[in-house]
Amino acid sequence: MGINVEVKRKITVDGREYESLDQVPDELRNAVQTALASGATPKATIRINGKTYGSLEEMPPGLRAIATVLTSLAASKMLPSDPSAEALRPEPVLSMRKIVVVILLAAGLVWLLRLFR
Repeated sequence: MGINVEVKRKITVDGREYESLDQVPDELRNAVQTALASGATPKATIRINGKTYGSLEEMPPGLRAIATVLTSLAASKMLPSDPSAEALRPEPVLSMRKIVVVILLAAGLVWLLRLFR
């Protein structure tokens, strides 16, 4: 079963929708920032596989756990779709230095085996 997750944030001020805080006009942006800083809770809906939930509490426990992780990643701007974030890549298991050392050790072992034949 595949899960299609898309994180969208829209800001609606006086009936107009904006994709980001940068698009909100300056005179309104300060009011929005002040409201968010004062602890105002923005209205949010969560849509997963075409079904819309009004809050995390409405979701089944498994989906709630996934949505919680994804929203925390989105909040910290770690998702690769964010152009300002670096792509998430695992650390390499072996560095180039370790690979060269292993190759040299293998070559030395082969040389020793041929020497004592």
